[in-house]
Amino acid sequence: MKVFSLGQTTVVFSEALKHRELLFTNDKRNIQPAEIDFTLDKLLSVDRSQANVIMGHHLAEVSVPVPTPTVEV
Repeated sequence: MKVFSLGQTTVVFSEALKHRELLFTNDKRNIQPAEIDFTLDKLLSVDRSQANVIMGHHLAEVSVPVPTPTVEV
């Protein structure tokens, strides 16, 4: 698990075998879509279309599936 800061927004990043998770929190305001887009681009090199985003009051949860490697036979 890693913790990052975007000004007053805190971003918690975690990884599992099949997905990567980002949790955004801000005590004063809702999370802005630009914050999610920026973090997805800089941290994971993906865009929002590859992620499942759940927005809430002063928080957002973002889940990005890890691509399954293809096996040639």
